[in-house]
Amino acid sequence: MFLSSHLMRDVALTAYQLIVISRGRIIADAPIQDIRSIPVKSVRPGL
Repeated sequence: MFLSSHLMRDVALTAYQLIVISRGRIIADAPIQDIRSIPVKSVRPGL
């Protein structure tokens, strides 16, 4: 199943695994709980 959303709350209610894509590249691929623990600046390239 594929779900596209910018709202982590909605994704967490629907999925267990999360892939974050930025500028056409996968920058995170892990369970939602693991991604929630990553500081935002670590996930966003260029910051």
